[in-house]
Amino acid sequence: MPIPFYNLATIPPGSFVPEHSEPFKGGVVFWREEGLEAIIRGVTGNGTVAGSSLVVWPDGNEMPLKEPAQTLVEVDAGLSISWNGTTPPGPDDLDNGNPLSLMTTPVVLADGNFWQIPELRGPFGTTLPRDLVRNRLTKKLETPVRKEYQDLWQESEEWFQFLFDVIEGTRTSINLDSALSFATKVIGLRYRFCDATQAALRIIDSSNVQDIIKAALGWDAVFQRIKEIATEEPQKKSESSEKPNGNSGPGD
Repeated sequence: MPIPFYNLATIPPGSFVPEHSEPFKGGVVFWREEGLEAIIRGVTGNGTVAGSSLVVWPDGNEMPLKEPAQTLVEVDAGLSISWNGTTPPGPDDLDNGNPLSLMTTPVVLADGNFWQIPELRGPFGTTLPRDLVRNRLTKKLETPVRKEYQDLWQESEEWFQFLFDVIEGTRTSINLDSALSFATKVIGLRYRFCDATQAALRIIDSSNVQDIIKAALGWDAVFQRIKEIATEEPQKKSESSEKPNGNSGPGD
């Protein structure tokens, strides 16, 4: 399997503690600053640091070893990504086990592979994890989206509105910077994938980024319902106009 190695300039002590059950947890601030939090999130025994390289592999597989013949991509001055052989990592190589148990929609991305895109919205709202809190004053249950997913949920709401605006004709162009950011975070819920991974693999492009967004929002089902409502409305109006007005005839 072509598992990616994230090669950094340096990895400070304490960022990886192999004897801990969650060996990267103590260094999460460092990994977040490096933009690699999605890579190490939830790792137990399926990740390690070798020198200044981070490598994480799918649970249940063996740890990969660097081979002499590697493909190497320079991401920036402080980071490169490499993998054994010439075939780039695909969805099976970056699988994180779907820790949130989200429903997914398969979308073909720029590498020609089907990637499972997590759905953030369902018929009754968000599918992201929620807190369950009893309000002490009202005694009512409150279910806010968990803090670590609130920004992503807010972004999904904004993209949902964007797609409605497109239908209404009030929006005609997409902000590709924002679109890439959202799509990368969404894929990172299902795979060990981040901005650096995208820079190396280039699986998101201008022709598929909207497909990713629509899949994340369950847009196909929403759009189908919009069409059904549009068909039902003229029918209802027609039926209403054909109903008798309640008068039996001219007044006496």
